[in-house]
Amino acid sequence: EAVVDDCRGEAELQRRSFVHRHVFPMCPHWACFLMDNPLRGLVLPSRFLRSFVQSGDTAIDVGCGHGAHTVALARLVGPQGRVYGVDAQEECVRHTQRRARRRGLRQATAAEWPACADAGAVTGARFALLHWTLHEAVRPRALLRWLCARAMARGGVLLVVEPRVHVGAEALARERAMACDAGFSFICGLRPYTWANGIVFVRP
Repeated sequence: EAVVDDCRGEAELQRRSFVHRHVFPMCPHWACFLMDNPLRGLVLPSRFLRSFVQSGDTAIDVGCGHGAHTVALARLVGPQGRVYGVDAQEECVRHTQRRARRRGLRQATAAEWPACADAGAVTGARFALLHWTLHEAVRPRALLRWLCARAMARGGVLLVVEPRVHVGAEALARERAMACDAGFSFICGLRPYTWANGIVFVRP
């Protein structure tokens, strides 16, 4: 199974741009400031998250980068909730932890993928966000299977958000199929903001 998944992950990589295949398999941590700066509220609003979480929830921000959505989710779930920022880059994990700590958000923490999956550190989530993440994941099927089988509670909602400029209709359809293959049930598509497409799933 692991070998098959690695082959599928490589096949997904081959569909990416030259830069993604040969230069940066994923957005490097030092480039996160391009999408995470004082203008972020105008460019990548977090308001759409309010429809998916409430006070006391447990949520996961997969591909958290510098933690902007992790912090937004932490504020929404409040001190009785829990938010895990998960990223494959250690620098992003450290940055997210510092960001939450500076804001006094003790309900937010960050962990490195895939170590957190192996350790079983993230469980029982009612909501998971993959914001501009799934199309960059080296092993997207393994990531989705972990979320469905181990990290999320039954009835939990998964929201996949992708940039329209990088991920077209065909690629989005492949991501939808991958999520369903991993065990999620498709609910609907949505437009969280102007330059992004989203897909909503539920964990049966």
